[in-house]
Amino acid sequence: MKFYATLNENKICTGISQLSGEVIQDDMIEITSADASYMWKKYENGKWSVGTFEPISTAPVEEFETLKADNIILKQKIYDAEQVANNNSLDYQKLLETLIESEVI
Repeated sequence: MKFYATLNENKICTGISQLSGEVIQDDMIEITSADASYMWKKYENGKWSVGTFEPISTAPVEEFETLKADNIILKQKIYDAEQVANNNSLDYQKLLETLIESEVI
């Protein structure tokens, strides 16, 4: 087995893979193990950077808060639908219909 660091367009490691054979690609650099310390390091001129280049979210905080609130509402709707299904001994088909009626899916 061989281990590879996957580089993005800026030559920063964004993933680690364990593969059964050799890969020859500019964006796949062979490494000695599946060591997470390679993550977010830059690979230039045959060397790894000391520091990391972790991504910075550019999503507005308001968008995140809205999505978080929507997620809470969806979880509650799913819970409510499961309770209705359990209380009425509904099968999965009826549960699915309840989720669709609740606009969860």
